[in-house]
Amino acid sequence: MGPAKAYSPQPRRLAELPPTWQPLDTEDKCNGQGSFYGTRYMRSGDRAVILIFDANGYIAGIQTS
Repeated sequence: MGPAKAYSPQPRRLAELPPTWQPLDTEDKCNGQGSFYGTRYMRSGDRAVILIFDANGYIAGIQTS
């Protein structure tokens, strides 16, 4: 038996996010004033995978818990 296949593609642009993703932060963090350089989004209140987008709407990173 081989390794489990658990790859789940995620949106790479803010414009591709479905409505099930909500912003985690209530303010823009792309100005360098927050703990994260970007705006974070989580899916349906689940903090397991948080996508971080830059000021131009492109994926800048992923935070996992």
